[in-house]
Amino acid sequence: INAEYGGGKMEERWSDLSFSLPDITLRAKVWGENNAKEKIFAVHGFLDNAGSFDFVAPLLLKNRKDLQLVCLDLPGHGQSDHLPFLAEYFLTTYVTVIERVLTLLGWEEYHLMGHSLGGNALFTFAATFPNKIKSLIIFDIMGSSSAVEEELPDMLRKAIDGKNRSTLRQRRVYSTIEEVVSRYKSVNQHISLESVHRLVLRGTKKIDGGYIFSHDVRLVADIPPILKLTENQVRAFLKNVKCPTLIVWADKDKRSYPYDEDLAMERFKCLEKGNLVHLEGGGHHLHLDHPDRVVSFILRFWGDLGF
Repeated sequence: INAEYGGGKMEERWSDLSFSLPDITLRAKVWGENNAKEKIFAVHGFLDNAGSFDFVAPLLLKNRKDLQLVCLDLPGHGQSDHLPFLAEYFLTTYVTVIERVLTLLGWEEYHLMGHSLGGNALFTFAATFPNKIKSLIIFDIMGSSSAVEEELPDMLRKAIDGKNRSTLRQRRVYSTIEEVVSRYKSVNQHISLESVHRLVLRGTKKIDGGYIFSHDVRLVADIPPILKLTENQVRAFLKNVKCPTLIVWADKDKRSYPYDEDLAMERFKCLEKGNLVHLEGGGHHLHLDHPDRVVSFILRFWGDLGF
């Protein structure tokens, strides 16, 4: 593990952290001190990065000085390396990565915080490795999308074909950061410009002629997942989450994608210690756009648990 530290007020100061794994280096943003009592491991959503928690993290530290947050860039996202060609961006890969990074951190116990894709990965991780987890906080997701068994062979074929096509995909070069922001906003209408700027800041690279997104092109090459869990499998993982869980839920009319609300509520019933709060007016990136309200939910949740 290698760290680089910056200055500023404690609640505004963060450091860069890198983790060397076989064949790949992952990077993270760290907020707070190493001797903090309460440790939080945070994972962002699809095509986002560790900047996803840039507003929540300092607000939490302003209210609780005894916290440290490690906000990871998943493989293929942000400033982390891309996976080798034969490796898959699949749920089990992310769970394996999370286990490895937490092992390297060496924490005795911790809280987990995830948005969207990161939330799905943390649900699965919490069900698989439940022993050290004090609480789980999830932003606007209720388990991964599922498939019926009959769809799986066709899904696998399309995934392999799509991966092969992705090698021919050319990265689009944007002349200015403003063009990058405009592109991101065009596919995420219910997110503030301030939030987009925060994600773009960590999710782009400067090259000759302009800027490119730093994520792996395979993630946007119209490739379906290599496989999906069945609905019964998704629910089996949710049922094995043993820790207290807070889910902060968005307004369905503020999402940039459809989500089956009835299915989500049925899945919620699988959680042994689930708590659900609805953030009125909040979109899918509610933790970025409404960090003060999200932090108030978290602090109340922890207070009820005695943390």
